[in-house]
Amino acid sequence: MDLMIRRHEFFEAHWNCSQYNASAIPESERRHPFYGLFLFGVSVVYMVLYVPCLYAMTRKELYANPCYKIMVQMACYDCITIPITGLLSGFLSFYGVMYCDARLMNNIVGTVLLVDLLRVWMAYSWAAVILALNRIASLTDKKHWFRKNPVYFWLSIPLLVGLVSSVFGTPVAYSPILGSWTFNPFIESVVDVDNFYSMPIHNADNLSFSIILPTIYIVFFLKNRALLKSKSHSVASKKDFSLFIQCCIISACITVAATGYTFIQFLPLPLWIAKVSHILWLLVQGSPPIVYLLINRSIQRILLKKILFHVKSTLASNSGGGNSFGNVIGTAPSNAYS
Repeated sequence: MDLMIRRHEFFEAHWNCSQYNASAIPESERRHPFYGLFLFGVSVVYMVLYVPCLYAMTRKELYANPCYKIMVQMACYDCITIPITGLLSGFLSFYGVMYCDARLMNNIVGTVLLVDLLRVWMAYSWAAVILALNRIASLTDKKHWFRKNPVYFWLSIPLLVGLVSSVFGTPVAYSPILGSWTFNPFIESVVDVDNFYSMPIHNADNLSFSIILPTIYIVFFLKNRALLKSKSHSVASKKDFSLFIQCCIISACITVAATGYTFIQFLPLPLWIAKVSHILWLLVQGSPPIVYLLINRSIQRILLKKILFHVKSTLASNSGGGNSFGNVIGTAPSNAYS
């Protein structure tokens, strides 16, 4: 944003299409309809799956847990990013729209994406670090780190990181040839030897995050294997242990995606690696609802309770008020964090 507003002349000098003929690139290299349909379809599925998860996580019995506050924050980031990484990326790949095919649109969207996409990604990555610290604090009886007001301090850190990156970052553009987002809008033909299009803060963020997050989990695991074993067998601690495993799975996906996307920005890698990195990025945004729906029993319980209540109400209205389910709804436990 700062580049396009305060340094507009520099932007126009290096982000113009006067020396670039997008139509010279064969349509077979630009258009990837199956890849585009895949991105579009998968993102629709992810968005649909997130609806029930967000409903469950924002219920009072779960949202009272600081862990779920962090998970809801990350879910909101996902719901902002998926339409861009999935729906828009799929559309651009399907039709093979290059930067210079629609420069004005790309500049407008690129600026919005800079504010949204990069800000959200960098905020999301550090929210994952905070989530890891929260799970470790819970397992090591340090829950007071996140109780009541302190949790809002932790939640403000990703927001601050995202705000700084959105103001001083570099616009991004989608390359249908690579099938991914890049800082260099002409990456297919122009080698950025002078680093005009680089964004050091983004690369530094991804690299540091890719080191810090797995290090937190690995060090904790190596130092607390006995503790984890006892927690996994303790009935009272199984809920915390289950959440720890869920967070490990999600964090592993985030780390792989961050590492891959960093290297494609400045290394001449094969095209398939760029596509795989982008798919992994989309997987990062879509994996949480899948993990929650398959593993998280508290979310499953709330959704089952809601479904049974809806079915009971429908049957009652159709049968004139009969109660076919007895007291099933009233006996469902609600205060669990597994």
